[in-house]
Amino acid sequence: YKDAILNRKAGTPVITASNHRSVVDDLILWPVVGSYTEVLKHRMRYVVGAEEVMFWSRPIATLSALSRILPCRRGHGVYQRSMDECVRLLDDGEWIHVYPEGKILHSEEEVVRFKWGIGRLVADAAQVPLVVPLWHVGMDDLVPNIRPYHPQFNQRLTVMIGEPIDFQPLLAKLRERSADAATIRKEITDVIQERLRSLGKQALAEHDTWR
Repeated sequence: YKDAILNRKAGTPVITASNHRSVVDDLILWPVVGSYTEVLKHRMRYVVGAEEVMFWSRPIATLSALSRILPCRRGHGVYQRSMDECVRLLDDGEWIHVYPEGKILHSEEEVVRFKWGIGRLVADAAQVPLVVPLWHVGMDDLVPNIRPYHPQFNQRLTVMIGEPIDFQPLLAKLRERSADAATIRKEITDVIQERLRSLGKQALAEHDTWR
């Protein structure tokens, strides 16, 4: 995964996709991928974040923008400004992180259909990006999703990183049969959803061995 994310050639786009369990997911995931020094040296990721959460006041909006968070309006579809900007960034060879569940889920049992925005990013980028799936378990034990959101110590965290997904063969098949844009987005999203949930089962099993 480091080759796909940190050691990729200049101009090569990549998307990372993970489950979403806590407000601190984005802060804690990347030291697992590599040290902050490594990540920053290879251009820190951009990440899609809910506008009403990450941009609700001027100070928060400024901090979010400096942290490379792109404001996404829930319910406004795959053709909104933040998605357009993600496609442009991928065309420039950047790294985009996406939470395809679209919100924080509060348990491993809660299941939602993945949002099709990630399918659009893969389909519309000029160069097909690799997609690296990640699944973590225990993030909401570190910082519970209940007020006052105090960090908890001596908690276990499991992060499992899957093999990068190359969508070039699937895209070629879909375009050969003249599939429309919505079908292409759905097919891509379905693959990512299946891979992530399979990875989630492995991560949960691994995490449970430490309970």
